[in-house]
Amino acid sequence: MAHQNRTTNAGLAAGPFDVASAKRENEKDALANALITGMLVVYPVLATVVAVMVGLAFAGPMA
Repeated sequence: MAHQNRTTNAGLAAGPFDVASAKRENEKDALANALITGMLVVYPVLATVVAVMVGLAFAGPMA
């Protein structure tokens, strides 16, 4: 037979949408993952705000 369908995923690693098995495997790393994800969200926002403020400071007073 040229193609076989797998009925179970027991031998496969968890994919991005396989939440149940990923939760069981990574419960101890949840805090670290949350901190890293938070930094990936917070840092670009903070950097954007700082860049806008520096740009406005360099522009000087608008008369």
